[in-house]
Amino acid sequence: MGFCPVCKSEYKEGITVCHDCNVSLVEDLSKGPTAIMYGEEGELNAILDHCRQNGMKSGFVSFHEDSGNHQLYFGQDEMQDAVKLIQAYMAKKAIQSMADAEGIDPKDLTPEKIREIQEKAKKEAEEARDRARYGDKDAYIDKRAKAGEYKSSGIVLLGTGVLGIVALVLLYLGMIPSLSGVRNNPLFMGVMTVLFLLFVVIGFITYSKVSGILSAAEKDEALIEEIRNMMKESLTKEVIDKQAFQGQDVSDMPDIDLYYRREEYMQAVLKEAFPDADSALLEMMLDERYNQLYEDNDH
Repeated sequence: MGFCPVCKSEYKEGITVCHDCNVSLVEDLSKGPTAIMYGEEGELNAILDHCRQNGMKSGFVSFHEDSGNHQLYFGQDEMQDAVKLIQAYMAKKAIQSMADAEGIDPKDLTPEKIREIQEKAKKEAEEARDRARYGDKDAYIDKRAKAGEYKSSGIVLLGTGVLGIVALVLLYLGMIPSLSGVRNNPLFMGVMTVLFLLFVVIGFITYSKVSGILSAAEKDEALIEEIRNMMKESLTKEVIDKQAFQGQDVSDMPDIDLYYRREEYMQAVLKEAFPDADSALLEMMLDERYNQLYEDNDH
């Protein structure tokens, strides 16, 4: 009896190779080759060649149907050494890529220079992500803050209008001697009267909208709390990364690509759960959750 270490299929005695995966069967899956990384077939084969050049013999690359990705396998007896070789290979490749991007010799990449490049790349990724987030999007407006602004504006306009009208009445009655010269100017009195009346009307209209805005703010706040509770349960880091990357190796994926893939999944979940919610509000909640899970924890 034999088992395929890739698809886990069981075969009768006498069969030594899996017909689907074209890899050798093992008697015990727990002791057979194990996948240690996912990725593109070409990249995995390059890593496999590097390991073979350093004495590894059990490795092979095979396509995994369930995840839809190619995987790199190694036998249990070579697992630890293979992992060390792969880490060294990836580190060397990262340094070479970094040096190529900066146009310098890899030997000149001191730890300080590497940190400088990483900080620069991180800043550029954040700026690109912010442009993607806010470039052409309307920002969510806090309705409670908006109600406060309307209330303040209404009070100022009403106060200005009422005080202005009182001043005009006093002026007309001759109770402000220093301005008696303009009392007999009908154009001035007419224009100022209309202006102050306009202040009163606009102030009243503005102030009257406060209660409606506060009511909308209460609805938004209830919805925000509902969204937060949903995201806390359904949009965890584990769920997002599992669904966004489907088992794909992301160790070398740029931050901006990580963000786009995660954001795409999170947006789909939020829009499905709250189809009638304001898109700007959903965008704000997405940013809040993303920062909680990834930004505040340094990815």
